[in-house]
Amino acid sequence: MVRVGGNQGFECQVGGSPPISVRWFRDGAEIHQSAKHQTAFKDSALEIREVSEHDGGKYFCEASSEAGTESCSVELEVIGWCPLCYRYILLH
Repeated sequence: MVRVGGNQGFECQVGGSPPISVRWFRDGAEIHQSAKHQTAFKDSALEIREVSEHDGGKYFCEASSEAGTESCSVELEVIGWCPLCYRYILLH
């Protein structure tokens, strides 16, 4: 769970040989490296920057090599900004 505007990271632990290819997906669509979506550690880690309500969904990491393919998934829930809640906190 992450608030709107925050950053969220995921890591897919992979190992073995021959070389492993790692790809990230959200709700079935492949995620490509961008200012919003950063990958690290040979693409096994994903960071989502400045999360918005549209970033919520099912993320999964797919690792593949000549030996086969494995994947793991996680659900990201985004908590929206509530100006009325903030105002209530300030007033009380």
